[in-house]
Amino acid sequence: LVHPAPDFMFYQAGDINEHRHLMKYELQRLQKDRPELRIHHYTIGNHQPPFPLDLNSTYALMSRSLLCPVMQGDLPWQHRFYDALVTGCVPLLVRYRKRNNNRMCDVWSYSSSSPPCIEDVYPFTAKVNYTEITVQIDESSFRKGSFAEAIYALDRRELEAKRKRLDELRHLFVYDWTSTSYDASSAMIEDLCRVINATASP
Repeated sequence: LVHPAPDFMFYQAGDINEHRHLMKYELQRLQKDRPELRIHHYTIGNHQPPFPLDLNSTYALMSRSLLCPVMQGDLPWQHRFYDALVTGCVPLLVRYRKRNNNRMCDVWSYSSSSPPCIEDVYPFTAKVNYTEITVQIDESSFRKGSFAEAIYALDRRELEAKRKRLDELRHLFVYDWTSTSYDASSAMIEDLCRVINATASP
């Protein structure tokens, strides 16, 4: 990755739910009010091909960008989050406080009656502190007339530090088909052994 990031943000998604509709509106407002920011914004029509960019162009623009918003999809986990991690683009998420199994916890970019907590959604939590490589904006700011300002108010130096930390960890989310490096498969096997050993302990 190039540090600092040449571009500010990359966002490509379909306008298929209220969360992504709001994101599209606020991003257009941010582009209009802050034209100095280098923002790549593409909409996928009807959430189906043809897509605005091919895979290589998408990867290249994400790798150049500091932030990649990940808005709510059908499930708490979605490929956009991991696409951002792999390309070194810091995921921008909406933070909710929700109750799950009689405890309050953080939920990122997924609002439902009883969603899973982040520690139950993402892999390698014993190895990765996801707050170090992501940025969250509270749900109270996720509304028309507020979200663009909340994004602009983010500390750029803090975001660059997160991106550098992500650059150190993104190999954990890549599969090395040559099996010559510590990759996602290695981390997954290590995680499984840790769980099995903990379960087997008296």
